[in-house]
Amino acid sequence: MKPATVPQRDKIARAQKLTDLIITHQKHNITLEDLDKYDRFLKGRQRPPALTFDPIPPGEVGPNGHRAGYTADGDKVEWLPDEEHPGEEWPMILRRNDNAILEAEREFMDVIWYDRKLVLLQNLKNGTETVTPEIKKMMLNHVRALEKKYGKKKLRNYYHDTFEWGMLNGKLSALRWVLGDEWDMLDT
Repeated sequence: MKPATVPQRDKIARAQKLTDLIITHQKHNITLEDLDKYDRFLKGRQRPPALTFDPIPPGEVGPNGHRAGYTADGDKVEWLPDEEHPGEEWPMILRRNDNAILEAEREFMDVIWYDRKLVLLQNLKNGTETVTPEIKKMMLNHVRALEKKYGKKKLRNYYHDTFEWGMLNGKLSALRWVLGDEWDMLDT
């Protein structure tokens, strides 16, 4: 009798492993659904076409299996059944519209610029930095305009520690990357 070749031994070993796996699953009542859920967990978040393509392909569903579409504002959403109002739906945002992204980027930029200018004003007061009178006047005008737009209290309470300051800068960097800038573009 001729000994088994290496590929045949590999097939036999693989078949044995699969058999052991099936027996283990049966013994512990692991269903195909459980296995599929575990497999998805190990692979990480998978994004369906409704999340990754524009426009959404006809008949596409979101991650929860419900129809995908757009709100009147242009947000990409999955229309989920409203459990409190049968027959109605509510939009779960999958991707915000371009205007919302631009508005958030602008606000984060304004807040970071404002904070940097407060530091600069303190340094000017302490004599550790200097700027021309024209630049200082323009800077103060813009500071006042932002205080009018957002409110001084909101601007000065946007973050409370270095972690939140880092998050604010990270949000600006991420939004700018989505809009086409390089990572870490934090110029104000």
